Amino acid sequence: MSDAIQRAILRTLIYADIFSYPLTLAQLHKFLIFNRPVSKKNIKNICQQMSSVRKEDDFYMLKKSRINIAIRKIKEASSNEKIAFARQLTRIFRIIPWVLFVGISGAVAAGNARKKDDIDFFVIAKRKRLWLTRFFLVILLQIFGLRRKRLEKKVMNTICLNMLLDERCLLLGSKRQDVYTAHEIVQMLPIFDRGDTYSRFLMANKWVRGYLPNSIDTKILRYYDIKKKSPNIPIFQYFSIIELIAKQLQLWYMRKHRTHEIITDNMLAFHPVDYRKKVLFLYTKRLKQYGIV
Repeated sequence: MSDAIQRAILRTLIYADIFSYPLTLAQLHKFLIFNRPVSKKNIKNICQQMSSVRKEDDFYMLKKSRINIAIRKIKEASSNEKIAFARQLTRIFRIIPWVLFVGISGAVAAGNARKKDDIDFFVIAKRKRLWLTRFFLVILLQIFGLRRKRLEKKVMNTICLNMLLDERCLLLGSKRQDVYTAHEIVQMLPIFDRGDTYSRFLMANKWVRGYLPNSIDTKILRYYDIKKKSPNIPIFQYFSIIELIAKQLQLWYMRKHRTHEIITDNMLAFHPVDYRKKVLFLYTKRLKQYGIV
């Protein structure tokens, strides 16, 4: 069992090293890539026995890693500033009745963002209102001059609507169920939640525990029916035609600029750079270098 946990610790630190990101003991515990839960105490004790792991300033990393602790602290401070900014901004999203959840994802959520970076938003919309939700979010961001635009180089504190989901489809498809997506889900930082949508999202994606078993404690989550519908407001029942118009307008605008976008009836994913494939490739390559299957 100790050998298996050692390999799990190595896998976890190898993954973090791709991002030049050392882990605290709490983070090493939360993001441990294994097939069963392991206590924080057990992880700490085993780390002390591993010659391939070093500890510096309460951070754990690979012994051969060139990670700079000072840079991590600078990025963490930068990320906290961006989080505070995003929380203030999200208050205006409350006026859009179809926004059920907004979370910060990516480097900012991980505490690994540079000062010049943008902020990625993950949004869950009311059923059958995905395109209307995006339309009004884009309008608001445009008004405040905070929308990240295509090919824009100066993106500091602009907002990238990275992914939008319809509440009917909270479970991410099997093709996305991997260690990269698992990390993105559990490190996401909720900043607006209506109707316990975030808990429903986590319950729908319990597959994450197959990669990161310490990351979601289902015992402290109340049970939510993942098929539960948000309440209907009668005045908004007549917006279906407007939803269709919003969809057609946005598809028409996007047609000349399509790159890595994923567009379905229940999900809109916009990735200027497809990091998922790159990270998974590097992760697999480094596992082989360490002789880990």
